[in-house]
Amino acid sequence: MMAFINLYELLRLAPTASSSDIANAMKKAAQQQTISLENLKLCKQFLLNEEARKKYNARLYAEYPELLTELLKPNESEPKQLNTPSPATQSRTSTSKKKRYVIISIICVAVIAIVVGTYVKYYKPVIDAKAAVKDILKDPDSAKFYDVEKFINNHDKNTYVCGKVNAKVPAGGYGGKQRFVYNQKTKEVLLIPSEIPDEIPDELNISVVYRVGCLGEDFVNLSTQMNLALKDMEHFNELSEKRSEILDDSELNNYDRRVLNLQIRMIKEVISVSIYRNSKYKL
Repeated sequence: MMAFINLYELLRLAPTASSSDIANAMKKAAQQQTISLENLKLCKQFLLNEEARKKYNARLYAEYPELLTELLKPNESEPKQLNTPSPATQSRTSTSKKKRYVIISIICVAVIAIVVGTYVKYYKPVIDAKAAVKDILKDPDSAKFYDVEKFINNHDKNTYVCGKVNAKVPAGGYGGKQRFVYNQKTKEVLLIPSEIPDEIPDELNISVVYRVGCLGEDFVNLSTQMNLALKDMEHFNELSEKRSEILDDSELNNYDRRVLNLQIRMIKEVISVSIYRNSKYKL
């Protein structure tokens, strides 16, 4: 996920600037080459489209709450009175001010509600996920995140956050990007190994977590497939240990065919679940 950019700051404008002010500032910035072409495109995409700007502003205030504080400050500058107004005029002015402040307060409350709602709905799970990932890293301060996204699994209705993290390792330098899955309900995070785990049960468990959280698949269905594979693996190990007890050649041939068929079935079951062997889900 690309780092959030305060486009208003690049244009040297306040978030309350009008569309015409934004367009003029973009033109001036382009002429003076004080803004990159990429950021200029972002300004056009998010600030000159009414609906896109509403969503952008909601995230802006979530990322920079101090801007919202500035927005809520009352305008203390009042025009100087050249003449002393009459009591009736003062009364009307006072009433007008009160009405104006009430309207401004209502607008501010609405803005805050939108910002808080947006923050809780989307950004808080992402922030929580990053914090959970850092908690299990050797050097949390060095963590760099990429492609972080929030997902809702339609099967279990749970929220997950998936992405990649790169951090420094004890040997020195960065260890490379590694995928992670965060479960909002359990508050647990799992780092997905880039290399296939040594043990098949570990491989299958990791695969199920990844496919449920990041690919939106059904946990019940995947668990059934995983349990079949583990059951056949256990059966295969039991049969393999008994081979030395068979003395009759004919019986041994039948036994070997039975073990081979079981092994083939077990491999297919593992492949159907694993994100490492199945090219469709290969990392």
